[in-house]
Amino acid sequence: MNSFHRDQLTELRRLGVTDEQLVELRRILPLCRAEALAPLTSMTDVRDELTQLRKVMDAALTTLKRWESARVQTPALAEARARVLEASFDLAEKGTATGDAADAVHFAMIVAEQAAARLPKMQRRPEASAGPILRIHEALVRGWGRTYYTVRRGDDAPGDAGGAIPPFPHVPSSGATSPFRKIVGICFDAALGTRDNDPERAIKAFMRWRAGAKRSQGRQVP
Repeated sequence: MNSFHRDQLTELRRLGVTDEQLVELRRILPLCRAEALAPLTSMTDVRDELTQLRKVMDAALTTLKRWESARVQTPALAEARARVLEASFDLAEKGTATGDAADAVHFAMIVAEQAAARLPKMQRRPEASAGPILRIHEALVRGWGRTYYTVRRGDDAPGDAGGAIPPFPHVPSSGATSPFRKIVGICFDAALGTRDNDPERAIKAFMRWRAGAKRSQGRQVP
């Protein structure tokens, strides 16, 4: 279940999958299998973990506020507060923090609250997960690059294939006749050891994630 049988290889090649892409796809089959067969997690357990995170952040924020408002500054408290401020400003200058520890902790609390608020009542079904689709897409992109490009002096240059480089043919699509959907279906069959797995819902989940990631500033999406 970590490779393709003869009929699957024939169909993949008919769909334009190159040898280099096949190598990459074989590598990610075990990961796709692990993700698809992962047991569903109780949303109650997830909410409990997020609640615990919020409690920890709340305790940290309470401590920082106590330091700020303490009427009597013991030597230890004053030294601790000074070192937190020094570290905060140092990280702010490096662009890795806001410059205020209390603000950072408060933001972490909000993140935990929002994550808990967005939890569904039930875990998503494995076939609707975008994770395996992302792995398959990235494998196809990497393999296509290995087929038609080599790295020379740090620059991308046409590889051994020579001539004009054809456009990438495996554009993500959930359409019934889409080569991408057929490739994903074959990968699912190979990874799970079953037949006729329909990846439509998973591909749609991936495409929604991909569209959102492209809209997010600074995200690099293949």
